[in-house]
Amino acid sequence: MEKIPYTLSRKTKISIARNLQSLINKTYDELCIKELLVDLREISNKIIKGEPKPGAVRNEKLDQVFKDFVDICNCIAHPNRDISGVLEKNIRKHVDKMAKAFDKNEERVSLSDLAKVDKVITGDSIVGAMLASIFLYISKYDSSISREQLNSVFEDKADISLCVISLLQDTIIKLDKNQGLAILHVLDYEGQYRLYCRVLGSSIERDARERTGGSGHIIIGFPVIVTNARNIDNLEFSEHNEEVHLNREFSFIKYDKKLPPIIETYRGEDKNLHVRFVDH
Repeated sequence: MEKIPYTLSRKTKISIARNLQSLINKTYDELCIKELLVDLREISNKIIKGEPKPGAVRNEKLDQVFKDFVDICNCIAHPNRDISGVLEKNIRKHVDKMAKAFDKNEERVSLSDLAKVDKVITGDSIVGAMLASIFLYISKYDSSISREQLNSVFEDKADISLCVISLLQDTIIKLDKNQGLAILHVLDYEGQYRLYCRVLGSSIERDARERTGGSGHIIIGFPVIVTNARNIDNLEFSEHNEEVHLNREFSFIKYDKKLPPIIETYRGEDKNLHVRFVDH
């Protein structure tokens, strides 16, 4: 028998196979995607660390896709994080760039340049890494699984990635270099859903308050994951903001801020994936 490089419990194997069938049947929901992402963390991590076949050249871009995926899985498994990962590095790099621009006291700071994020993860790449991890694992046990089956699942990548960013909502990441807290949330951008980052307590905010002697707050926001999932329910995010008290386990910074609403995906009577606001 061929050696299986990814040894997991029988329960995990059953869970992955069951949720894969939900993907194929297009009956999945957020819970299904969450189970898959948590189950696949170890598998995907082994793919990154595995040695390429003799004579093969390591594909750095593909490795980065799996690193992105593993970090997303980690965020879903541990939504309050104070460890460095791909998302944390991407966010901090952008905040650092903005801070340096403001620190130079330039008279003309291009807002369009500041808004450009160097590293934005795509929903397509997340789903691609997820399906590749499933195939590499399940195919060792089940020879009947085919790439064609997964190709049909990949066609549903917009809805799957929508479930992923919905699960990432309210993830709080303590940024390195004393750059504050990053809070992830979903917004509509030109009719498509994106995962945005909102940074509180950044050096930009602290410096601005010191210079002006004021007590106001500067909220920095930018996309971290983009998807092709359309806002078919025409949700209006700007009308559903509420005052919430951000404390969590990072209680050393306290803000009363208006945060975007929480959403969830669900299967409608038409069997399509829909989105609705969740009371909180």
